[in-house]
Amino acid sequence: MKKFFTYVLIAIAAVVVIVLPSCVQQQAAAPKRSELTFSWSQDVGPLNPHMYDPSQMFAQDMIFEPLVNYSRGGKIRPGLAESWDVAPDGKLITFQLRQGVNFSDGTPFNATAAKANFDQVLQNRQEHEWLGLIDAIDRVEAQGDSVLKLYLKTPYYPALQELTLIRPVRFLSPAAFPDSGTTAKGIKAPIGTGPWTLANYQKDNQAVFKRNETYWGEKPTIEQITVKVIPDGETRVLAFEKGELDLVYGNGEINLDSFKQMRDSGQYTAQVSQPLNTRAIAINSARGATQDLKVRQAIQHSVNKDAIISAIFYGTEKKADTYFSTEVPYANIGLQPYAYDVERAKALLNEAGCSNPLDRVFAKKTGSR
Repeated sequence: MKKFFTYVLIAIAAVVVIVLPSCVQQQAAAPKRSELTFSWSQDVGPLNPHMYDPSQMFAQDMIFEPLVNYSRGGKIRPGLAESWDVAPDGKLITFQLRQGVNFSDGTPFNATAAKANFDQVLQNRQEHEWLGLIDAIDRVEAQGDSVLKLYLKTPYYPALQELTLIRPVRFLSPAAFPDSGTTAKGIKAPIGTGPWTLANYQKDNQAVFKRNETYWGEKPTIEQITVKVIPDGETRVLAFEKGELDLVYGNGEINLDSFKQMRDSGQYTAQVSQPLNTRAIAINSARGATQDLKVRQAIQHSVNKDAIISAIFYGTEKKADTYFSTEVPYANIGLQPYAYDVERAKALLNEAGCSNPLDRVFAKKTGSR
């Protein structure tokens, strides 16, 4: 059963960027499953690929696909575009689109359809001010069925990286565009090229996704995913223990105490993804004692990260010695981590002129208030 659910997680998470933990029921010699039920704390929303909340990203990601995909280490790999070329001046990216791809309603995915989606997003630039790519785009042109040209106002290095994002540049069937002509005001239906289709939707209750039988790529091994809306974490745990859910999936969907209890019970399989973000405590270096570099270094040396991970996070998180993972492009620059070293922390505080270091909740600089 573990192998089955691991594969299911891969089938869902292949396009979903969500932190686990996830808890899976453990059953001996279970038959192959064709359906999977899990829960989410919110309704999946209208699933407009060009807009944001209340649509849930994991659900948008199941239906809609990007031109290119992001893989570990920052490598860009093909998506709906099989290949691309960046002009020497950096102001034109030419995409060769994948042939034989249809939206789930049968509408062909081609350069004209791709351009129509870009145009919808560009008509609503003010909604996407947070994303540098949208402001950098001058225009988009279709050349025949298979060539899409993206013209930029100025060279924009992270253009390909930002095209991998779950929203706003993913592709909706032109037949699902609203009669108003702008997807900023809504869509007729969430119809994409992805491996899943929305088969049934009951607002604030559940959403049922069916496997897209006409999907151009490798099809999921299961046929149906049902997402039940359960806002309360404890209710979600009870539903899982009663067998109403096959999977608890997502960051914060249950509290860590419940996760630890089920993980340690031996009745379930628990898995945790690789880290997708960093927890950090910010230090204000512009006021008080922390204006002094030695004080800030002392704080670094006085934090026992391993103890925090063990006692607070029950071993579900990994120690972060740098703000960015070394797998992030350009972040692996050989920085020396601050080791947990109380004696070194005391020495640094003494060098900084702090009185009674570590004997007070807040160190106090000698002669200052």
